[in-house]
Amino acid sequence: MSNLISGVTARCTDRIQHVDPRYKGDDVTYAGAHNRTKAKRGSASLYRCWKCGGQARDWAYSHTDPDEKRMTQGKEAGMPYTTDLMRNLPLCRACHRLFDSTTAPRMVASGIATSSPALALTWAYVADRPGMRQDTA
Repeated sequence: MSNLISGVTARCTDRIQHVDPRYKGDDVTYAGAHNRTKAKRGSASLYRCWKCGGQARDWAYSHTDPDEKRMTQGKEAGMPYTTDLMRNLPLCRACHRLFDSTTAPRMVASGIATSSPALALTWAYVADRPGMRQDTA
């Protein structure tokens, strides 16, 4: 309170002066990382789907973080995630499922996901879009 009165702190919620004791830095869970994204960037439903342009519903990890984290226990065991909020993409439910089941595994297996994130995201954007690949009608 004395910092507030003396002007050192502008308000009691000033996190520069009063660090939230619950903040764990990069030592955060899968759910915690998603909650941070929502807290900082808002709900994914405020955005258009990165892939199809429809209404986004979920924040989806882009699989481009060289410091990717994985849950080791619980129902999210094995799930990859990131603490870099800008590596999460707003996706509609259909595009999120497609991305997680086909696109992301191919990006990761090829090594392009972390070696060239911009190229990986460009490829992911055009992959599985009608008319964007020769093998689709």
